[in-house]
Amino acid sequence: MKSYLIGLLATILVVLLRSLLDHWLGPAPHFLLPLTLPPMLAAVSGGLRPGLVTTLLNFGVGILMLKGPTAGALHRADAVRLLILLANGFFVSWLCERAHHGRRQLETRVEANARKYEAIFNTQLHFIGLLSTDGRVTDVNESALKVAQVTRGEVIGKLFWETPWWSHDPRVQQRQRESVEKARNGESVRFETTYAAGGEIRWADFSLTPYYNEQGTLVWLIPEGHDITGPKTVEQTLQIQTDSFRNAFDYAPIGMAQVGAQGQWLRVNRAICELVGYSEEELLKLDFQAITHPEDLDKDLSLMHQVLTGELHTYHIEKRYFHKQGHIIYIQLFVSLVRDPAGKPLYFISQIQDVTARKLTQDRLKASLHEKEVMLREIHHRVKNNLQLVSTLLYLQSDHTEDPAAAEMFKESQDRIKSMALIHERLYRSDDLDRVDFGEYLASLADDLLANYQSEDQDIRVDLAVSVPNVPIDTAIPCGLLINELISNCLKHGLRNREKGVIQVSMKTVEAQVQLRIADDGIGFPENLDFRQTSTFGLQIVQTLTDQLGGTIDLLQGKGTCFEILFPMWRHEAEALA
Repeated sequence: MKSYLIGLLATILVVLLRSLLDHWLGPAPHFLLPLTLPPMLAAVSGGLRPGLVTTLLNFGVGILMLKGPTAGALHRADAVRLLILLANGFFVSWLCERAHHGRRQLETRVEANARKYEAIFNTQLHFIGLLSTDGRVTDVNESALKVAQVTRGEVIGKLFWETPWWSHDPRVQQRQRESVEKARNGESVRFETTYAAGGEIRWADFSLTPYYNEQGTLVWLIPEGHDITGPKTVEQTLQIQTDSFRNAFDYAPIGMAQVGAQGQWLRVNRAICELVGYSEEELLKLDFQAITHPEDLDKDLSLMHQVLTGELHTYHIEKRYFHKQGHIIYIQLFVSLVRDPAGKPLYFISQIQDVTARKLTQDRLKASLHEKEVMLREIHHRVKNNLQLVSTLLYLQSDHTEDPAAAEMFKESQDRIKSMALIHERLYRSDDLDRVDFGEYLASLADDLLANYQSEDQDIRVDLAVSVPNVPIDTAIPCGLLINELISNCLKHGLRNREKGVIQVSMKTVEAQVQLRIADDGIGFPENLDFRQTSTFGLQIVQTLTDQLGGTIDLLQGKGTCFEILFPMWRHEAEALA
């Protein structure tokens, strides 16, 4: 267009120049065409070369037209016209060439910009397109085509909501149709939606924006979207987890609560509301201090403070709540603290279990057990008294006999009864009504036996080394009688007529068995006497009691007399050692 304007302006200038030449050199009508033809052809052909060729041709035509009366001689005016003709052609052709060069540069820039736009448009990872104002697809980038596995021809010219991206769900199609209507009315829309991607349904963040030209006329609708399937999947997973936690919280069979750092209820489930009799709205207006028994509050607050300061991670206690109706509820409370990533406390998670029924049952059992303990102590006390009464009767009976052998038998029977009475006395005074501290028991038994059998001029010592656990009563009585017999034998026979002597009693565990040794440094057991075949009543009792304990007895060789008894440990301790 620019070259045509240049040609027109050049023609106007030529006409004006010709008028001046006609006024100066005289009229020459035949020169009008050669002067105007070069610029017009240069403008039409669009370049320097056609203009120069036309100029040279017109120059030749001009020479031929000058032939006349002078028989070929050039008049001065004609020569001037020819030079002007030549200069005019060259000048106009040069102007047209410059105009065409500028146009070619502009076209090159436009083409480069178009390629740049196309490269940017098609290499975007998210999806971009162009819609006409009636919602038909006029262009779309390669990413959008590849993700749906369609060609450009399958979507260009189709209504946007009928394209393959939205064909998987009529509701999605309807929403896209509504979004086009909104964009046509000047509204930008944005929402998350699903789209079809080669047989797979994925999520996209989609927007549709109207585009207006400089005159304010709507010319395009620009759809854009980027895939958010990954984040959306994570979001859905988190939502599922959140819903699961919420359901687990709300429908837990025990009380669940979120509690603030100052004790205020932040969130409670139905179970705790039913437990304390308050509605959720009523409970959220209170703090846990308001319904906690005053005697339990200080301990709870102290533990709560230790968790806040990091001394404890969690804590659990048994405490009491006041029901809305006023009665007391016993609960088991488990508390943990939730912190933010920076370690700042957010809230406590409390699990609250009603243990009122269990607590009442325990109290009844404790009361019943206490009654039984009192009764059992009374039984031990009465058994001990009865045994002492029997011992007293034997003593009184012995005073009425003049037979020394009979008197000795009465005395031995008294010792045996005292050993049994001593066990019941220990049980009566012990916290454990079923087991006897055998170290203390043997010390008392040894003192009694020394008092009965040691004369004033004797110095007999009993060394005890007892390291067994407390002995059950069904083992303690036969074991006590057995030790009573052996220590008595040591005092009556092994150390008889000795000024000084030592009796050693050791009792320890050896591989789930009890090893009992009783030895003296006296005259020793007669070599020609088999203790298993003796008719001595005391040794017969020892063997019988050993059998009752399920053990074995041996006489060890050495200075003095040493008996070793091995018997199984009572069941509970044996299982613990195993």
